[in-house]
Amino acid sequence: MELIPESTQQELLSANIPKEWANKSALINGFKSSIKQYTSFNLLCQYFISPHFDIYIYQLQNKEAVRVFLQSNTCKWLLFYQVKGQNGQFEIEEHQFEISEKSSFFAKTSPGKSIKLDLGIGGFLFICCNLKMPLASTLQNYYTPVFKNFDQNPILLKHIPINHQMEWEKILNPEGPIDLLPSSLHSKIQLVLANFCTHYKERINIDLKAGMNPLEKEVFEIKTYIDCYPFKRHTLQSLCRLCSLTKNQLRLFFKRQFGKTVFQYSIDKRLSYSAEMLINQPNRSIKDIAISCGFRKSQHFIYQFRQKYQQTPLNYRKTVLKTV
Repeated sequence: MELIPESTQQELLSANIPKEWANKSALINGFKSSIKQYTSFNLLCQYFISPHFDIYIYQLQNKEAVRVFLQSNTCKWLLFYQVKGQNGQFEIEEHQFEISEKSSFFAKTSPGKSIKLDLGIGGFLFICCNLKMPLASTLQNYYTPVFKNFDQNPILLKHIPINHQMEWEKILNPEGPIDLLPSSLHSKIQLVLANFCTHYKERINIDLKAGMNPLEKEVFEIKTYIDCYPFKRHTLQSLCRLCSLTKNQLRLFFKRQFGKTVFQYSIDKRLSYSAEMLINQPNRSIKDIAISCGFRKSQHFIYQFRQKYQQTPLNYRKTVLKTV
């Protein structure tokens, strides 16, 4: 799979490569890589090729809005995850849709045809899994029970759950040589595909839930959004931009539906996420985790954490790691 810049983009031979790429700190061991610079953006491509699948990881640093094209002579099924970056506009087989950070889509494509991407200013990081025909039986096992037919295209899952995000990001952070075996990467992709279908089915079931009026659906979608971004500081104002509800409506209906205020629910999710980080990333400082989970001051984080878990984050980490 190749990412092709629009014809107006000229490749620069004397590339001014970003420092983190030049120092190879962003490179994944075991993946091949290439770095290019164009007039409007820098591009880092890392890739892993196998008979059953190909993995392409693209990082772009855009100086201005750019248009690029994904094209492959072998890709018939594309599983895509946007790790980082603001909204992008995609066009696949004349279908147009928008995808944002921590969102994913699954698409049937035609070899040789391009997927158009319009991306804004800033940094983007996305993973493309090109699934080849030997995976056809796996696709049928996961895909057909959820979707009516193979012509539904593309299948978009906005704001995927945090556990599914972690499965995707294991591809970015292999823990050793064993994780880079084709069989290991293959199993990770199968798990990602299975989770994608499962979460999509759950969203569809929510939409079809009997007796749920349009306002209740919007409130449920806001809850889903908070679940998928537990590390962000959510405010009524920012959440209302995602729906048609006023602040008072969101405050009222959310409390009625879930028994907690938006603020209480958001804090609880951020604290649960921080507890996972304390265990899964034992070398990160308490202050760093607090900031990563949307707390401006570590003292406030420690106070809120103690309220939920009856101990400080440091004691929680020590206690849990002793029992692991």
